[in-house]
Amino acid sequence: NVRMVAEFGKRNEIPIVSPYSAATGIADENPYYIQVNPSLKAHCTAITRHVRERYETEQVVLVVRNKPEELSRLAFFQEANREFFTHNDTARFQQYIVSDNSADFNSIDVTPYLQSDQKVVFVVPSWENESFIYSLLRKIKLAKSDLSDVVVYGMPRWMDYEQIMDYDLYEDLNVHVSSSFFADDLEENVKNFNRRYFDAYGELPQEEAFIGYEVLRYFVHQIMREGDRFLERLDSKDEKNLYTTYQFRKVVDMPMVSDDFRRRFGRLENEYVHILEFRDFHFQIAAD
Repeated sequence: NVRMVAEFGKRNEIPIVSPYSAATGIADENPYYIQVNPSLKAHCTAITRHVRERYETEQVVLVVRNKPEELSRLAFFQEANREFFTHNDTARFQQYIVSDNSADFNSIDVTPYLQSDQKVVFVVPSWENESFIYSLLRKIKLAKSDLSDVVVYGMPRWMDYEQIMDYDLYEDLNVHVSSSFFADDLEENVKNFNRRYFDAYGELPQEEAFIGYEVLRYFVHQIMREGDRFLERLDSKDEKNLYTTYQFRKVVDMPMVSDDFRRRFGRLENEYVHILEFRDFHFQIAAD
């Protein structure tokens, strides 16, 4: 349905705002398509940036299962590392590709990657199989013992897992995740929104309420300020709101030679991604 509406917007030169879809293949050379939810590539780039601002390339190990969809994610991290943090094209993160397909993933072995003299960072762009994540985290915890301090970076779905009830794993392994949504209940503006919503509807707002409110408010204000030209200026200023920061950027999926506005870029995408850490037994904005 989103693809159909995006094509309609492209044909008729009407801006289309997509608040939920994070897919990159929805809009093809469509500068009228505005993607509010960051893509997987944006999440991988944000994790890479956060990691490399704190650790060296040789400290980082990418971990995926030997599945085509997971193997393809490795390139996002390697490319982001080369682009942002090194002039040496040969500098690459280590990669651990897990081929174990057993029910308990018993053959996982992370000990070759642990170091006694420095922290090791495991980045795990995997989320489809909760059993795999649970087994991997247990293996890391057992293997590290007193040998090495570790940090683990995962994906947003990790926050919704039901099998991993031993949250000591998250705490002990300094688990971080990327997320497109974070509303801090201690912030005054979030408190006010919660109170106003409860007064109106008799219950506390869920994630959808924050997104719906902020998407509509933001784009109405953009149109009021910029009029018909708001689309051209959408990437000129970032704006923080209740649950994220809108940081829209023009995305070019493939080089284009035309200077015409309609073909200069493929879509507009919000590229802002939170990095959260599990600290004091709940996820919160990662400390500096």
